[in-house]
Amino acid sequence: MKKTFVAVLLALVMLTSALSVSFAEEAQDPVTIVVWKNTDSAERIDLMESYHQKFMEQYPWITIKYTAIPGGDYATKLELAFANEDAPDVFWSGAADASYIENGYVAKLDEAFENWDYKDNILSNHLDAIRSLDTKNGNLYMIPDGTNINCLWYRPDWYAEAGLSTKTWEDIFTAIEALTDKGNDRYGVSIRGGSGAAQNLEMMMFSYAGITSYFDENGVCNVRDPKVVEFVQRWLGNYGVYSAESDLSNGWTELAAAFQSGRAALIQHNTGSASGHLQAFAGDTTKFAAMSFPYADNGKCVQPNDLPSGIMISEQCANKEAAFLYATFMASGDFTSEWSRLVGALPSDKLVLENEAWIQETPWMKMGADMLLSSDTEFYMIPKYLPNYSSILANEINPLVQFVMTGEMTAQEFCETWAALMEAEYADFYAD
Repeated sequence: MKKTFVAVLLALVMLTSALSVSFAEEAQDPVTIVVWKNTDSAERIDLMESYHQKFMEQYPWITIKYTAIPGGDYATKLELAFANEDAPDVFWSGAADASYIENGYVAKLDEAFENWDYKDNILSNHLDAIRSLDTKNGNLYMIPDGTNINCLWYRPDWYAEAGLSTKTWEDIFTAIEALTDKGNDRYGVSIRGGSGAAQNLEMMMFSYAGITSYFDENGVCNVRDPKVVEFVQRWLGNYGVYSAESDLSNGWTELAAAFQSGRAALIQHNTGSASGHLQAFAGDTTKFAAMSFPYADNGKCVQPNDLPSGIMISEQCANKEAAFLYATFMASGDFTSEWSRLVGALPSDKLVLENEAWIQETPWMKMGADMLLSSDTEFYMIPKYLPNYSSILANEINPLVQFVMTGEMTAQEFCETWAALMEAEYADFYAD
């Protein structure tokens, strides 16, 4: 009996060994992965290439063929490549386009992702944002690597001197009034009335209202909510009273100038503008700080769940397993930390957010990491899956912001117009 058991055990060991050798030999068949990324900075290209070398050392049977493409040409080149069935195996997306999914250009990654040992360390809200692009099935078509965090930049020295708080939206409105000193050309806020005004307004008004859904279950747009209308009236009502009259045409450049010159105590932007503030204030971080959007009256801390950047795999790719190895290698750990630090983004990797010294020691990055990791944070999904969402904001809603600022349109009329346009877009999308 003992001899029989030993014989069976030996046979199992030999079989396992044979299988291991077979898999190893299969894995080591030479594979080439073509990679595109929208990168035109020499420093960024060098970082990519150094990590490609590390990847190929770890997976010696895989060769990376990398092409850096200037950002302005990137989307057009990708579209042409897919149309000609000559797409890269892997490409990086600044903010994944739902059309790649709808056109069948990219591979579904759910099964591979579920089998990835590291999957629980990727931010769930980033995964939710990507899944929202596949409105019919909620499948995963991209591995996220990071994003900027939308926030409020403020003067902590002025707030401290006046004994002001930043915890709630009510605190913010109180501070805007208290810190305005028109006689000294100082205002409590600078408002974005020009390019990009509607998108920035949208993020704040959902946070103020504590609303986490753009539409209700019947397709009614929550821009109609009374708390949203209230915020629009209060925020844009600051114009000319607690903000400068020149704010009417402010784009980002003018908004930054108002804050960095000491004429405004508060602006809304994202963590990507930190480098400009650092330079303007000569590295003095007592004069500028970032806060996540504060708590609403209903006790919720709501942030916009904007699309992260990340890595997609072409459906045309002949070696999807190798491509997925590449995607996970580059979207986690050392590379995503170094890349995020270089570009001023916050990575999707929770362990990097929690442990990297450069994040924990940089106030605005720590703010963003704390917000992303907090169980108190809730997110509203920006509906970028709607084909005309961005054009509606830019072409239809943005020009109306100035009419509300000057009193030619009420906040109620503005929100009703906005909601109606989005509801029509929503209905058209789901009618197909």
